[in-house]
Amino acid sequence: FFCLDDTQAQNASYRDLLHLLNTTSRIYVYYTSYMMYKNNDALTCLYYLKDVLTETFFRVDLNYNRYDERFSREVTGILGNDTKGDPFMQPFSWPGPWPPMPKVLKYYDSRHHCGVFLLQVAGTMQCELHIWEGDIIKKNNIFIISKRPA
Repeated sequence: FFCLDDTQAQNASYRDLLHLLNTTSRIYVYYTSYMMYKNNDALTCLYYLKDVLTETFFRVDLNYNRYDERFSREVTGILGNDTKGDPFMQPFSWPGPWPPMPKVLKYYDSRHHCGVFLLQVAGTMQCELHIWEGDIIKKNNIFIISKRPA
């Protein structure tokens, strides 16, 4: 179950990209519009922890499940703005489609610390939702990104 309601997401800036990545919290790749595979096995429960972050470079510890096994690997990459002025992160390695494509941060909600990235996968535009662990609300095994006002 995936729910995005009442978010304050706006077009993202480069500063938003740095804000999203600049945390000691786990950042979950909570939703993707495509499946990620490694050796034909689906990858699940992806999250990453920031190790190094500068204005133009990042290094994270990426974690994911493949079957019942947990894997961890270091991922490095660059940060910048594309020719349209949209902020992006370009990992040099990432599980899933090869080669890793730039992830363009299109929308960002600073209140809920979540961002929607767009990327090309096999010639098709896809999306990923990245969110800080503390902003995932857990209720009855259903994960909701934000709550409607009471």
